[in-house]
Amino acid sequence: MSEKILIDLETFDRKDRFVHFMENDNPFVSVTFEMDISPIIKYTNKHKNFYGVVNYIVMKATNSIKEFRYRFEDEKIYLYENVGVGPTFATANDGFVFGTFVYEPNLENFLAEFKKGSDFCYKNSKDYGSDEQGTIWTSCIPWLTVTSINVPTTKKNTIPQVIWDKFYKKGRKTFMHFIIAAHHSFVDGRQIAELASSLKNEINTFKKIK
Repeated sequence: MSEKILIDLETFDRKDRFVHFMENDNPFVSVTFEMDISPIIKYTNKHKNFYGVVNYIVMKATNSIKEFRYRFEDEKIYLYENVGVGPTFATANDGFVFGTFVYEPNLENFLAEFKKGSDFCYKNSKDYGSDEQGTIWTSCIPWLTVTSINVPTTKKNTIPQVIWDKFYKKGRKTFMHFIIAAHHSFVDGRQIAELASSLKNEINTFKKIK
């Protein structure tokens, strides 16, 4: 479980936005953008586990931006030192369940634990792991190309969500949409743009991985 710091609302630099958006019935901001994922297609064609690799990239990218690590829990604000991922997993009976994975910066270690969780969820139709507050919720819609999505949530749930769709070819490159949904009390458009840049950087690191 990741360490977290209690934030004093009175000195919080986002106090006004926090108070404003916590009162909104729909306080979420959602943005969709296209991303060139060619480096990870090349990597996963050789090593497999595309879903695990994208979850790893999302985990690394979101941890670099402080605003994606804020949470509102038990009427208090916390900043997590780092966050893992909480993906959905398909089950053998065509349903889905949830997994949670702690932050693990080593790719090989992360993918080994991710496969273990994926296999468990598929065979047992049960959730895997715990501490969902310390995660970014992730999922994918691999059957469709999506330009927007309305995510189910409650107004005091401040766990960001990252969803991606079916990848597609444009010339020699492969692209995919990322859909980012975050609570506006903590995240603005600027931070989503920073996340897009961070995702691109993390994807490009796979150009150097054999």
